[in-house]
Amino acid sequence: MVTQFGPLRRGAAASLLAALAVIVTGCTSSSDDADPTFTPPTSTYKPPTSTHSTSSAPTATPPISTGPNVRPGEKPPTFPASLNRNLPAGADAYARYWMQTLDWGYATTDSSLAKAAFAASCTDCARFVKGNFDDTRAEGWHFRGGRVGFLESTLQQPDHHANATSLDDVTVTVGALETLDRAGHVQSRAPAIPQITYRIWLRWTGARWTVVDWKEAVSK
Repeated sequence: MVTQFGPLRRGAAASLLAALAVIVTGCTSSSDDADPTFTPPTSTYKPPTSTHSTSSAPTATPPISTGPNVRPGEKPPTFPASLNRNLPAGADAYARYWMQTLDWGYATTDSSLAKAAFAASCTDCARFVKGNFDDTRAEGWHFRGGRVGFLESTLQQPDHHANATSLDDVTVTVGALETLDRAGHVQSRAPAIPQITYRIWLRWTGARWTVVDWKEAVSK
């Protein structure tokens, strides 16, 4: 079985499904204290085809905290200041936090957390966020379902792609997603995905982590 990293599934109306609700807000991982596990890249890399207030991911305005796809009592994800360090555990936690910011985008159609989590050089990140969150919000549409459940994350040997200093694979399970218009009519549906892995490239800037690229892993 060959693993390669290719286009992200699902478009602006139905894309990456959203809640790493099973990830605790602290972003802890059983592998945080372990040595990074190396999985040799066997792939080519293709750009995605998109379509907590936090010290590490500042936002100009507070993220939206309510919405039709937000669970009762649910709050925006945060990245703990204690993990905002240039250590493997911090990189691993931030990769999972990035997925949480996308999850929050599907819960609220608010892109502010996600935009603050990636570098300006990550054009694929910007394209994905615009196509899936900003454009949907501009239409007055919203999502239902499609929340993400965290399965595992594994640090990889850095390959320096996009000037990254760390590399992490995050595997999640995603539920079925519906996109609804202003009147509440379903405009599109996307099926559940039992398991999907994203490869996330991160860079330590000297003060915080940031995402510099990400791809979907597909097995053939």
